[in-house]
Amino acid sequence: MPTELLLSRADGRPMYLQIVEQIRRLIATGEWPAAHPLPSIRQLAVGLQVSVITVERAYFARGLEGLVVT
Repeated sequence: MPTELLLSRADGRPMYLQIVEQIRRLIATGEWPAAHPLPSIRQLAVGLQVSVITVERAYFARGLEGLVVT
């Protein structure tokens, strides 16, 4: 990943929403251009030290907005 995603346990938002916002920002700023491969769900979960379900939820939310295809 060109830019690491960073989560904060002190942030009042759920972890999956933090992931969603960061992916949105990376796409909007062009750091993740069109056709940029996303890390696998398991890879991102291990890297962020969150559950696979948390990452799945974030990826599903992104897919609903039409920003990513999983």
